[in-house]
Amino acid sequence: MEEQIPTPALWSELQRIASEPNPSEVMQAFAEDGYLPLFSPALAGSKLNLAGLAKLERVRRLLPPEFGADAAGFGPFLYVLTETLTAKEKEALIKRLQMRKSEVDVWQKLPARSKKLETALRSAKLKKPSQIYDVLSKAPAAEIVFLLYQSSLRLAQDRIRNYLQKYIPLSQEITDAEVEAKGVEPGTAKLQKLKAEMVAARLDGKTKRPPPPPVEPVALTPTGRGRGVRQL
Repeated sequence: MEEQIPTPALWSELQRIASEPNPSEVMQAFAEDGYLPLFSPALAGSKLNLAGLAKLERVRRLLPPEFGADAAGFGPFLYVLTETLTAKEKEALIKRLQMRKSEVDVWQKLPARSKKLETALRSAKLKKPSQIYDVLSKAPAAEIVFLLYQSSLRLAQDRIRNYLQKYIPLSQEITDAEVEAKGVEPGTAKLQKLKAEMVAARLDGKTKRPPPPPVEPVALTPTGRGRGVRQL
């Protein structure tokens, strides 16, 4: 029965697995049930890169929720899945799933595209957090994930982690409402420009988030009870 599954269904299934939170567990279950040969006979035994897929899962969890569950796409997943395969075995997988050239390029050209991002991140010209933020905010999530997975350049790794864990949360402190309060019309290019300037200033430590307004004490009733904190 499994052999009668149409190729488009197999390709769709592999794409769904790529977007799973734990694709390594799914692939392991497929291996135990004997389904992996449906995709490729080469995906068996030590050729099934479960360790790589588990590492990829840990890397993808570093992406903030606003990136979306499948922000990185299936490019990094297919790269890791086929990382241990020979060129001939990869070609057989491509033929078996009838992948189009654009679909193949998504994962096979990912290292070359990511290399350009890695080169940009190692530049000595990037001296401010706002400059690093500017580079990475324009980069595809797939390339960010791939560098976290594979890059041996510590500087690139550190800058990406700072971007994800520090710079993005700081940038979110600047809201449209805060920019509009400066007299800028909402939804305009001027607002976006001013907001970018305010974000850069916050990232570089030139401005700080204003402290929350002080909490006024609640007056007690004659019985000694108030609407606020109870006094003992």
